[in-house]
Amino acid sequence: MEIRTLVRFVIFLMPTIFFLNLFIWGENGILSYMSLRREAEIERQSVESIKKELAKISQDISNLENDDFYFEKLAREDLLMGKAGELVYLVR
Repeated sequence: MEIRTLVRFVIFLMPTIFFLNLFIWGENGILSYMSLRREAEIERQSVESIKKELAKISQDISNLENDDFYFEKLAREDLLMGKAGELVYLVR
């Protein structure tokens, strides 16, 4: 290989390696981008879970405000309450 060809090769290779390094491992490189995408997907799933929980709580509030039977059911099941004269048995 001629010296001139070797110098051209090195001059071409060095910037290529530098930019490839930045493109893959740099602060805004592919690996950073993929990590951020994973985090964004986890946050999206978290938001969906919270939205479902909020919808359930809103439905519970609506049922408590408008449905006496639901209120009584909740008191009996969750708070272990009963009507006057009833015995409440706890079965585990």
